[in-house]
Amino acid sequence: MGSEDMPAKPDEKPLHRVHIDAFCMDETPVTNRDFQTFVEATGYVATVERAITLEEIMAQVPPVLPPP
Repeated sequence: MGSEDMPAKPDEKPLHRVHIDAFCMDETPVTNRDFQTFVEATGYVATVERAITLEEIMAQVPPVLPPP
């Protein structure tokens, strides 16, 4: 996990191994149809579907990079 490449953010350094503890997964699969029903019932809008601002983009990139 992590990176030594430039431009890596400070919290991405150093490159290191990590151990992930056991985790649970839902025992019932969610189909595309199930998700579509949920979206229609709730009006849910996924992050990828909404417009992103420049401020949101720049908060996720190293400060040495120029705005896109």
